[in-house]
Amino acid sequence: MCSIAGIMAWLSLCRVRLWGEEDRRISLFIEYEDDVCYLDDNDHLTEYRSGEWKQYIVDLNSQFYEIESIFIEYGYSCIHSVLFLDAERNIIKSEEIEKGAYTLEIPKEATLVFLPIRVEEEKSVTLWGILSPQGMAGRVEKKILKTPFYGKKLSVLGDSISAIPVYQPTGYEMYPDPEVKSTDLWWYQLAKRLGMSVCKVNAYGGSGVTDLTVTASNMAASMGRGKELHMAGEDPDIILVLIGGNDIFSNVPKDKIGESYRKMLDDITETYTKAEIYLCTYFICNINLADPEGWLNLEIRRIAEEYHTNLIDLELCGITLENQFQYLTDGTHPNKKGFDLLSAWAVEELLKK
Repeated sequence: MCSIAGIMAWLSLCRVRLWGEEDRRISLFIEYEDDVCYLDDNDHLTEYRSGEWKQYIVDLNSQFYEIESIFIEYGYSCIHSVLFLDAERNIIKSEEIEKGAYTLEIPKEATLVFLPIRVEEEKSVTLWGILSPQGMAGRVEKKILKTPFYGKKLSVLGDSISAIPVYQPTGYEMYPDPEVKSTDLWWYQLAKRLGMSVCKVNAYGGSGVTDLTVTASNMAASMGRGKELHMAGEDPDIILVLIGGNDIFSNVPKDKIGESYRKMLDDITETYTKAEIYLCTYFICNINLADPEGWLNLEIRRIAEEYHTNLIDLELCGITLENQFQYLTDGTHPNKKGFDLLSAWAVEELLKK
């Protein structure tokens, strides 16, 4: 007689086989660098700086499920140098491909895939990961336990607290805790727990909502970033916004912050008409020392009510000025434990809606 474990394993395998080819597709978590692409120069990785290109970077260890190949369709007639790299960024394999659709098998030793994108073709690019049998089984299991957010695409607009640590543009602040990885960040954990995919993370260290922030005045969220929350031809279903702390640190006048926040939100709502927007307050941290009355969080709550958007009140997550040394690396930026707490709180808040 078959054991119960054997029957369950057989049912799981049948479940995987029942899904069609489209079910093997999955949105990729893409990290990226602007104004650059990388080339294979006699098996050496060479950086080419140009405002005409953007470099998509697929870290295979950061994907929510294991993939065995990548499907990409380019719409621009030129040579695209797709590179497969190991953990030390040595080139394992390179593909020179032109306009058209391609399925590229991932070499066993690869941990990174570099996909160059012409800026003018970004909205028309089609990009998918193709699940391996192990990834398919993991996805099936997740689908059985799906949440109301399962399958939705998530984008994030923010500052260093939400920024991918490795791929920050020149001139922007890197994350102050070198132990923190992209997979530790609050939105990454939230997306993984709720079965969402990550569409785009538009977050830069030192940036704010106004053009008067200390290090990133040219990347004010009110100056177009609210229109740049799509990636590889996909628009977000869910948008998280956590920004404004650097404006407080920079002593920007409050009326300027409020006006710019509303301009940013106008950009988001007009560009992504079908998306659910969640404004986030800041957890208790050094921002409170610069804003002892808590004006910023009160203003974010007022704007959420005014625009009829959702609110994730991170101020109530449990971090305080007294216990912040457990959760924050420098009084402002969360450590791994802090991100665990933020993501758990945010998940709880989302599931209440």
